[in-house]
Amino acid sequence: MSPGQGVAPSSCAGGGPLAPLLRSDVPDLASALRSVRWVYAVVFLVQTALALVVGSGLVAVLGSRPNSNAAVAGVLLAMSLLHLPVGAALAWRVAGGAGRGAALAGATTAAVVLSVPAWIATLMAASGQRPAFVLAAALLVALAYVVGFLLTPRCAAAATRPLVEATAGPGDAAATPGAGSVADGAPPPGGAPARPSTGERGAEAAARCDPRSIPRRPS
Repeated sequence: MSPGQGVAPSSCAGGGPLAPLLRSDVPDLASALRSVRWVYAVVFLVQTALALVVGSGLVAVLGSRPNSNAAVAGVLLAMSLLHLPVGAALAWRVAGGAGRGAALAGATTAAVVLSVPAWIATLMAASGQRPAFVLAAALLVALAYVVGFLLTPRCAAAATRPLVEATAGPGDAAATPGAGSVADGAPPPGGAPARPSTGERGAEAAARCDPRSIPRRPS
């Protein structure tokens, strides 16, 4: 490569599924959607795998004993079902902002909250619930994943909305029009006249005390 030859942006920035989302301040919708779906899938699958590891560890330590209870299984299934609308509402609310932060936060929130049924299904399997109840819990896990996947377009749309820059406050002298003219003693545009400086007030006082400045009456 010659010294004057430019470097391609792809060689400067790291690659990966998140690269299209992180390289541009306002990415296009297709690139943002791919990145957001990748984040959602990874976080959801990691949570599910962690739940399976913890459940397997409990079974290995405590042993598996059939201890089915229809009431307990019903409560656990209701809790799993409740996390679907709660997770969807939270992700919808978080993804309502603008910028990459809102997009990633919405996808992560959806993945974390909607993966709670995986923990509940693992608990049901480790506690020895009936296979029918465990299968129903596993179906709720799959349904939760689909619900979150359907929310990824809204998360991606947040990345395509530019952030609104904050305007300068009234106390910002640099952004206030006429600030320099007030410091110089000139009246600001549309405002009250500026007060005279200390040197000007001293000159006026000296002129009033000068006897030559007092007018004499004609004799």
